Amino acid sequence: MRKFIFIIISLFLITSCNTKEKAQLKPMTSSIYNKGKIEKVKIVKESNFKKNLSFSFLDTPDKDTIYSVIGETKDYYLVELHNHNIGVIDKSIAKAHIEKIVLDEDSYKATPNEDEMLRYINGERIKHGLNPLKIDENSIKIARLKSQDMIDNKYFSHYSPTYGSPFNMLNKFNIKYICAGENIAYNTSIKRAHEALMDSKEHKESILSKSYTHVGIGVKEMPKGGKMVTEIFIQK
Repeated sequence: MRKFIFIIISLFLITSCNTKEKAQLKPMTSSIYNKGKIEKVKIVKESNFKKNLSFSFLDTPDKDTIYSVIGETKDYYLVELHNHNIGVIDKSIAKAHIEKIVLDEDSYKATPNEDEMLRYINGERIKHGLNPLKIDENSIKIARLKSQDMIDNKYFSHYSPTYGSPFNMLNKFNIKYICAGENIAYNTSIKRAHEALMDSKEHKESILSKSYTHVGIGVKEMPKGGKMVTEIFIQK
């Protein structure tokens, strides 16, 4: 009889501990978006080009010419010409140009967990007729730092007490972007984290955005089980 009671108590304690451990992992998701500063534009088709602020002189710029942007309106880019004059470019003939940043000596290759999340993201995009996202190795670095920082400092937010906002981080590591966004999540598995993100309207919009071209995914294991996930989406 005593042996029977001991077994019952042991089972109760084991069940209670498991329940308590699972309760500590409350799945959560969050998303944020920001438009980057356009520093350069590239001419994609030839058209009349208004030179000088007076608009008194018209010229046709060569296709593929790159100009530095000093301002913009809804329809025009205000640019610095090669002769130090000011020019106005219609946005219909130009697109933002991002110069390639040389990677650090350390190469940030995706881990199996990060590869798994990328397959889920691109699977959704292909299903919806969108181009798959390319991996941005610099953004992997930022995503991993953010996931680890949330674990180390015991918070879940887009604003890090260590690095600031995700856009502060992108600027700190000299990653240029036209627009950028961040999804964060933690859950018991990569698949469940992705499903939770897709169940949320704003997170789903980030994953299926036509604007984004690249992504950096950082996954870190949580001390008491589960995965901390950061997804950095950028348009180059």
